[in-house]
Amino acid sequence: MLVDSGADHCTIDRNLGQALGLDVESGIKSFFTGAGGGGKAVWFHRIQMEVEGRRFDCQCGFCDLGGLPSLLGRDGFFNRFCVMIDERKQTVTLKYRDEDLTRVHC
Repeated sequence: MLVDSGADHCTIDRNLGQALGLDVESGIKSFFTGAGGGGKAVWFHRIQMEVEGRRFDCQCGFCDLGGLPSLLGRDGFFNRFCVMIDERKQTVTLKYRDEDLTRVHC
């Protein structure tokens, strides 16, 4: 999976969803346009994710990603984690945003 600050939503390839037993097309159907242009059908489901030992519900889109990696986007991921990207060190550091905190400083 890629951490993608430009992605509105978390998006997973539909084949992975089907392999995990999800009836992908039973979700809420929508369309989105990625960086490459062109509309793509996407079906949203509320699923459980686990990142860095934290389990949470996430509204995730499933679609044909054409071999591209799944994305961790702003809604569902960035709103739960403080994400620090250090370009020079080529590292990504995650800090879970506790429900009680209104502001997290990275």
